[in-house]
Amino acid sequence: MGTKEQRFEVSCRDRTGQGVRRQRVIQEVLITIDGRVFCRCQKPKVHHLPCSHVIAACSVSGLDAASYVSQYFTKEAAAQTWCHEIYGIGILGPFTQKNPHPMLIPDAATKRGIGRRQTRRIRNGMDESEAGKKKKRCNLCGADGHTYKKCPQLSVPTAAAEAGPSGNPTDGSAPPTRIRRI
Repeated sequence: MGTKEQRFEVSCRDRTGQGVRRQRVIQEVLITIDGRVFCRCQKPKVHHLPCSHVIAACSVSGLDAASYVSQYFTKEAAAQTWCHEIYGIGILGPFTQKNPHPMLIPDAATKRGIGRRQTRRIRNGMDESEAGKKKKRCNLCGADGHTYKKCPQLSVPTAAAEAGPSGNPTDGSAPPTRIRRI
């Protein structure tokens, strides 16, 4: 290690991203005689791991950066933590006790519907389109309950209905088609 403290200045980019021109930042690293390390960024003190500045200083001075990792991060410490046998908790007594507060189940018929209520306002005559479907009214006969397509008056036979395909009741043949030649 050596017999004196080693002080390093590590130059790195500013990662804050503020300003138009980002300048270089100098981080000071101090490696003490007793094997402790200090950095201006405080990451070794907080995380108990060497930061990038300490690793750079160790590479210049020829030291091993792994020696500055806390003992709590070693494989042996993790194995020591989990090597003990875990015992269960003993039974303290019977777990079948009567509940002094019985569970009350609400009546399903009085429950509100699923989901959010649609509206709280009072409806009037202007809201009839939202309230339900509009009643059907026939355009031919003017009666309610059906449309012109299913009007009962259409089923009444007329003279045109008995006519042939040409529209002439005396003719049973199809109407002539015109052929256009181009």
